[in-house]
Formats: sequence, C-alpha cells, structure tokens
Amino acid sequence: MSTDNNLHLYQGIAVIIDDQIGSEPDGIDNLILQIETGKIPCLKLKELPDTDIIEHLHGISFILLDWKLTPNETQCENGISDVTLPTSLLDSSIDFLKKVQEKMLVPIFIFTNEDETSVESKLTESELLRPHSPNSIFIKSKEDLLTKGKLFDEINNWATNNPPMYVLKTWEHEYRQAQGNLFADFYKYNPSWVTVLKECHKDDGVNIAAELMTTIRDNLFS
Repeated sequence: MSTDNNLHLYQGIAVIIDDQIGSEPDGIDNLILQIETGKIPCLKLKELPDTDIIEHLHGISFILLDWKLTPNETQCENGISDVTLPTSLLDSSIDFLKKVQEKMLVPIFIFTNEDETSVESKLTESELLRPHSPNSIFIKSKEDLLTKGKLFDEINNWATNNPPMYVLKTWEHEYRQAQGNLFADFYKYNPSWVTVLKECHKDDGVNIAAELMTTIRDNLFS
C-alpha cells in the first residue's frame, strides 16, 4: 500500500512515549525517523505524562506507546529499581490508556519488543480491547516495522480495515481543512466579520448567538 495515499489520516502531532528515545537506533528511533520522514511532527516523551495533559491532546494524530516502560531515576532508590516497579508502571500505562479513551477516540499504537499475544491478553483483561471487534489500539512488534516505509504500510492497512478509525480520521481531516479555509476566508474578506454579522442579526431582531452559529455551520458544511 502506498504511504502517500493515506498520509492525510495522520495529520496532527504524534505523541511518542518510550523510555528508549535517543538510545534505540534499531527500535523506537527508527520508527520516529519514519514518522518524521512523513512530515509528521512528534512530541517525544520518555515517561508517561501526567494525566492532566490528556485535556490538551485533542486533535493529535496518534499516540505511540512502548508497552514496557522502565523506571526513571526518580522511581529508583540508590540507582536500583524495585522488582515491583515494572508491574506498577504497566498498571500506570493501562490507567493512562483508560483515561485517554474516556476523553477521546484516537489511534493508539503499541509497538513493543514483548510478545504481542501477551500484550493483547492484558489489554483485553483490562477492557481496553474488545475481541473480534474494531479497536482503537493497534499492537505490533517493533521488529516487524523497521524496514523503511513499513510503519505506515502497517498502520494504513490497519486503519483501512478498521471502519470506525478510518471514518474518524477522514472526518477529522476534512472538517479541519474546511474549518481552516472557512475562517481564513471570512477573515480575509473582513477581519470584523463577527461584528458585521452580529449587527445584521440584531437589526433582524433574532437570537444573535443562534443565527451566528447557523451561518458558520451552513458555510462550513457547504
């Protein structure tokens, strides 16, 4: 499948969460290079962000999460990580994903060096995956994605065969483009267009807010 055909599905910033960023040339760094080669800007994080950041993730392209994050220095005592930390971090990843899914529907790619079946089992157990149904989470071995262009081939194929995700990303693309064009045209025509419309509606004695919304909606969808 041609990468160029579906790059519009991935407009927006990609959020990459992987503790090996910058130190795994044959892993996450390779995948980031493929993403950036597709002209998609990346927000690169080496640990899970505070869940408050989720409110600011609307409109992103996708989230790429490493399944097995390792403890950072603040989670270790004397440089030695506690044996319970990996499980704790896994629980944190699951909690983060649940909070993301509560707030929005966005593609979540889990590219991992772990066994894909075990990851799928854990996500199903946590009710983040529904067996035999389209899902917003796509699991794939990092090793299978290292060939140039392979990353987008795989996620394009996944999206194309996942109707809810395909419609969502296509809708986002068309709506974002129409919205940008509409407001740019309005502003180019008259920077004070909102005031002009409000005055017109005031003279008509109608609900100004409702009429303004209707004007924008009708022009947007046309």
